[in-house]
Amino acid sequence: VESYEHPRVKKILLSENAGMVKARNIAIEQAAGEYILPLNADDWFFPDYVRKAARKLDENAQLSLVYGLGELTGDSAGPYLRPFSLERVLLEGGAPTCSMFRKSAWAAVGGYHDYMKNGWEDWDFWLSLIERGLQIDSLNDTPGFYDRAKKERPAPHTGGHGEELWENLYMNHQKLYQDNSWIFAQAMYDAYNYRRQCDSMSYRIGKPLMKILRLLGRPFQPVVYFFRRLSMRLTRS
Repeated sequence: VESYEHPRVKKILLSENAGMVKARNIAIEQAAGEYILPLNADDWFFPDYVRKAARKLDENAQLSLVYGLGELTGDSAGPYLRPFSLERVLLEGGAPTCSMFRKSAWAAVGGYHDYMKNGWEDWDFWLSLIERGLQIDSLNDTPGFYDRAKKERPAPHTGGHGEELWENLYMNHQKLYQDNSWIFAQAMYDAYNYRRQCDSMSYRIGKPLMKILRLLGRPFQPVVYFFRRLSMRLTRS
């Protein structure tokens, strides 16, 4: 990093590892652009993602953040993320790091918060935007980025801090969750029905059969993925 030089790249070298939240806040604070688009080491953009995201923000002054639907690569392959919905964000997160947002929106919510230093800082950031009535939208006509999936990475990327992170999310966004308590009621109802389904005889018989079918179909996954990517390219062209 120290040896890299480019006239359009500004290097900010910290004396110690301060964590992702602090490092990202420092970089955004010093950035001169109106729009910010973070990029993690295990992600990379589709060629037209930046242009389309910036154009969507240009066309809608009320929009604070936009993201593209992703594609998994690496140890898994296939679509990643879904179009924006409040229900999904409150319960599942699904807030990608590779989201383009206005620097003014980042400043309005106080940036990324240090109480999420162990993960889910993007999820917390999205909730802060929603609390302030700032709009979020997705690019549904094109994927935005690849995310490299790793089997050894603990799901959902909490590093063993899941309970702590959930508590931080709720305690710092209580009103938002309480104002949308119907979402939790629906989640509990779905969980109850899911448990009943898992206890049923048909599910117990069908689950091992599905595992066998998936195993038999695994050699054909690269072919399916190839035609999916080809279809997406043809659609964009």
